[in-house]
Amino acid sequence: MKHMMANGSDLDEEPAAPQRPSHANLPPTSARNLPVEEVSLSLSDYITQVAAEEGLIFLPKKQQRNGKQVYQLGAATIQLEKNLIYVAPKGEGEWKAASMDELLKLAKVTKK
Repeated sequence: MKHMMANGSDLDEEPAAPQRPSHANLPPTSARNLPVEEVSLSLSDYITQVAAEEGLIFLPKKQQRNGKQVYQLGAATIQLEKNLIYVAPKGEGEWKAASMDELLKLAKVTKK
């Protein structure tokens, strides 16, 4: 009787762990087939979105610097070049590269 209950094997042996199919660790089929969304924004498009979120104006000005369009972003005058943002100085001085954080601070400055 002992032999029959153990499917013909000795009861002292531990039964083998059930085998999981190799695909058991993969996400559901619907999640695996979703395309990866790539978002590609130009610097100008990105600044347009940030300006809208921050309630700032972002418009081209009627001037150029080094052959590139100059823009107004809030209180700041900027020029975009590839992945760099140059900010016009207040008064005399050199245009300087600025981070987005610096740019937003300058753009939000109110005139006294």
